[in-house]
Amino acid sequence: MPPKGREVVKCVYLKGMKYKEVAELMNVSVSTIKTHLVNSLKTLRLKSKNCSDLFLLLLCNFEKDNFSAF
Repeated sequence: MPPKGREVVKCVYLKGMKYKEVAELMNVSVSTIKTHLVNSLKTLRLKSKNCSDLFLLLLCNFEKDNFSAF
């Protein structure tokens, strides 16, 4: 996965940021953020044989603070 796509996935899914916040942080448009996100998720789906692999990947990347939400 390209570095920018990885950063978008981390910001949106792991840090809970809104698309607009990520766009401002990366100094790009919201449409660009959406494109990075779609392409990154496609890559993750292709590399993952099943949903449990994807879940484990995301779970392993969570920061400790994010677990307090569960």
